[in-house]
Amino acid sequence: MSYSSALHLVRGVKSRLSHSGVEAESLFEQAGLNEGDGLACDALSLSDKLSHLWELVVEHSGDPLIGLKVSTPHRLGWLGVMGHIMLLSPTVQSTIERCH
Repeated sequence: MSYSSALHLVRGVKSRLSHSGVEAESLFEQAGLNEGDGLACDALSLSDKLSHLWELVVEHSGDPLIGLKVSTPHRLGWLGVMGHIMLLSPTVQSTIERCH
């Protein structure tokens, strides 16, 4: 399986919406968006579809701030030792220095 940051983004948005109680499947369908778009679409088309999705999510929820509420900060723990180093480092430069 190949990795695509766009595919990861699309899956992440869908997952966060689903975990927040939003009917993600239905809204993705209405926006004409599917997970395969993360691999198949060009960046402009994918951006347009994601923008349309967020408009539908806001309309459906009635909450213009829903995008802030469904997101959660990524924890760096999944990066193991590297995540720990990043958490302890106040700057990118110090992270790089600690890795050498």
